[in-house]
Amino acid sequence: METPPPSITVPFQLSLTEGRIAGQATVPSGLVTITQMLPSLQQLASNLINATVEAAAAQGIEISCRKGCGACCSQLVVISLFEAEFLANWIRSLPEIQQSLLRDRFHHALLSLKERGMLELLDPDTWGDSEEERQNLSMTYLSKKVPCPFLVEQSCGIYPIRPLICREYLVTTDPANCVAPLPGKVTVLPIPLRLSRPMYEIGARLEGSNRGWIPLVFLLAWMRGNMTPGDHVTGTGPELLHQVLSQLERADRDENAAD
Repeated sequence: METPPPSITVPFQLSLTEGRIAGQATVPSGLVTITQMLPSLQQLASNLINATVEAAAAQGIEISCRKGCGACCSQLVVISLFEAEFLANWIRSLPEIQQSLLRDRFHHALLSLKERGMLELLDPDTWGDSEEERQNLSMTYLSKKVPCPFLVEQSCGIYPIRPLICREYLVTTDPANCVAPLPGKVTVLPIPLRLSRPMYEIGARLEGSNRGWIPLVFLLAWMRGNMTPGDHVTGTGPELLHQVLSQLERADRDENAAD
């Protein structure tokens, strides 16, 4: 196994429509793929989200999500191509007995979705572009009550390496409302800096589509293709960090221009 390059702490500034945000991130100093950068990006995402949580707490707003509450883990989760590769590598590193258990869990989840008539709706080629269509699909998926294959005893079995989008979903209302969320009953903390978005968009450019992601429940099927999308997005840690943050700034500008 290759020895990873040493880390370096890099300061950065983000120019957003709401103002400038300064911070720093610890990244590999040498040449890596964007998939190999994910631990650094996961840590950066957690740092940014924690700052948002602390700011909310100062205003008396508390996060109600707790270990053992897995209601949100029956939602439709989409992960970037690079997160898919990262998780695939992690799964392949596990002992065979653990891999076999995961295969069974994913197989059961897909069977459950098929029995509930959901698999056809999950074909990305049929997804609409409007926010309303995406919300309707997400609500339909949630209504099927098929838990994430990584959910173990109502807790995330991959919490330290969970997807970016899972880190970005934090509820501030009564968790009991999450079981069957009705309009206006569940309030999610707004996360202004969502690193999941630039990761999707970098993947979309790579595959020449408007997606750049896969549904998490399709992960083991995706693994059979032995794809390594990260190999096509490489650079030093600081260079890749700049690429991700630049994409984040563009996404912010595009979103506010649309409004």
